[in-house]
Amino acid sequence: MSNDIQPIKLPGNLTSASSRESSRAVNQNPAPPTTEHAQKSNTADTVSMTDKVSELQGVERTLAEIPDINTELVAEFKQIFDAGELEIDRERIASKVIELETGVTDPAQK
Repeated sequence: MSNDIQPIKLPGNLTSASSRESSRAVNQNPAPPTTEHAQKSNTADTVSMTDKVSELQGVERTLAEIPDINTELVAEFKQIFDAGELEIDRERIASKVIELETGVTDPAQK
C-alpha cells in the first residue's frame, strides 16, 4: 500500500503557505507577518494512522508474501494435461463467458 501524498491545485484566489512565502521573498517590501500567521508557522504538521490503516498494512504485507503463481496447482494441471486426462467442456466455457459478459445465466448449465 502506498501512502503518497499528492499536492493539490488551489483556485487562483487561494495560495498555499509555501507560495505566499516564495512570493514575499521576491517582493522588495514584503508585508510583515501577521500575529496569526506567525503563530501558525511555529506549529508542525502531524499525521496519525488509525488502527484500520495499520491493520490494512499488515494484510498488504501478508498478501505480498503469497506467490503470484500457485506452483502446486500448475504441477497438478501439467500432470493431468500430460496424461491426456484433461477434459474440456466447450459448451460450459462458452456459457460462462456469455454469463460473464452479459449477466445472463444459461438455465441448461445449472
